[in-house]
Amino acid sequence: MDWMIMMRIIYCFVLLFAVLLVGCDSSNTDTAEQEPSQSKPQDKSKLLGQALELAGQHKFDEALTALDMLIAEYPDYAEAYFRKGNILHGQGNLLYDRSVAMDSKGDVAAATKNSVESTGKFTEAVNVFNKAIELNPDYGAAYLDRGINQILINQRKAGYQSLDKAEEIFKAKLAEDPTDVGFKIQLVNITGFRGEFRNALEDAKTILSEHPDSEDARNLVLELEEVVGLRN
Repeated sequence: MDWMIMMRIIYCFVLLFAVLLVGCDSSNTDTAEQEPSQSKPQDKSKLLGQALELAGQHKFDEALTALDMLIAEYPDYAEAYFRKGNILHGQGNLLYDRSVAMDSKGDVAAATKNSVESTGKFTEAVNVFNKAIELNPDYGAAYLDRGINQILINQRKAGYQSLDKAEEIFKAKLAEDPTDVGFKIQLVNITGFRGEFRNALEDAKTILSEHPDSEDARNLVLELEEVVGLRN
């Protein structure tokens, strides 16, 4: 089974909890950015929301343009860089899918072109996550997403180091609130991205037993069962 495909099967859960984790991870950065005018944080949140709405409509180029404009106005806004990295990763995934499709049709030239462009998007995403981390060194979600993209471009040692840092931050957050299902799920994601899919599945089942009403935990179990099944 293709390593990248297995990685991408569970990547969606990182995005599911992005809003939750950004709210926790970026709080220090947001506080540092605030200026006397109380309208500025509201303005940047509105602009960010508009960019994410474009991304939700699959208007990725327009979303990136909106984020670049937001970053130009608020250059210390870590979440804007984080969201830009997410979109670049999504574009990389689309290009990878096209590469696989072209390869299956025997169009080697097109497959190679899309594969190279896909790697370029993942590399660009890493650079953007670097900036988010520079602005907020306690940004667990940015470390996690950087690690995923580093692994996808074969920077595995650096990628696993990023995952280790994300794990450290999430565990510290979870120690502050042991009932937070979001951080528990992100820790399972990290286990999965290390390739320890069976361990991740067992941990996910434990979370579901502790939080039986969590649809996200239930879906994570189903996704990991699919991954484990594909590996057999």
